Amino acid sequence: MPGKTVLVVDDIPEQRNILVTLLRYSGYEFLEATDGKAAIQMAREQHPDLILMDAGLPVLDGWEATEQLKQDSTTSHIPVIMLTAYALDVHRARALQAGCDSYLTRPVA
Repeated sequence: MPGKTVLVVDDIPEQRNILVTLLRYSGYEFLEATDGKAAIQMAREQHPDLILMDAGLPVLDGWEATEQLKQDSTTSHIPVIMLTAYALDVHRARALQAGCDSYLTRPVA
């Protein structure tokens, strides 16, 4: 869906760059945040169409950031996909409980 905006939230520059490159190549617009607090602020201000959220973030982790986004009427409609190296069922359950719409583990093919 070219013209759509995706917020990429990851504190590791290499991980963000991979996602941004794929999005750019596919025609998507993108925004970048390096922690959960910045992601919340950016989502409230920019209203992206999708958020790709890492779990292990500084300042505010991805689970807590997702909970806050889903409790806010201005951002609750934005789909959040947790994209993380945390691969255990307990992590997936925690992400879905926080309000994530989907959960993908790295590496993503």
